[in-house]
Amino acid sequence: YQQQRSLTLINFEEWVETNYPLISKLKDPVYSLTSALEDTNTLASLDNDYGEGFALKWVKAQLLDTFRLLGAGNSVNSLQIVFMARRIRNIYYYLSPSELTYFLESLVGGGYGKIYVGNTINPQNFMEALMKFDSERATKLSQIANETNEERKKNVKADIDTVNAICNKIRKELTIKLMGSRAGNEYKSFNVNKNNNEN
Repeated sequence: YQQQRSLTLINFEEWVETNYPLISKLKDPVYSLTSALEDTNTLASLDNDYGEGFALKWVKAQLLDTFRLLGAGNSVNSLQIVFMARRIRNIYYYLSPSELTYFLESLVGGGYGKIYVGNTINPQNFMEALMKFDSERATKLSQIANETNEERKKNVKADIDTVNAICNKIRKELTIKLMGSRAGNEYKSFNVNKNNNEN
């Protein structure tokens, strides 16, 4: 276990560069919340895959990088970083690294107000911004689910229409075979909604 842990520590920076780079080193930004939602990893799954504490370390690295970009690298203290990183890892364990990256990019871009107050970072402002992001995320997930359900309903209707068309074709062909070719022209469709006891 110790060897695995040290290997993880040695490869952490390489892993970050390869998988989820710090926002200052991103070649391409996370363009939208929708694209961020496509990431199936979560902070919790990072710990499951790479060992307990891995996600926390990644979140701390991202926070430090973000605060440097905001010009607050020397103003924020390690206690604030640790506190915010732990809260993010424990409360928002379901967020994907891409979602958190999108949030941090949006934060730096001014999308969630100011978190740099006076000469320091205000953790409350930061956590309020993250709560707002999480609310937007929930709204987007709900919207996607509604769109998926609407699409599914359209597909079900199309499937029913296709099945009905096939059934009508089979009925007509059977009628022709059973009663002769003339019967096909006199084909009367069977409708379950009407009273069919006219024989």
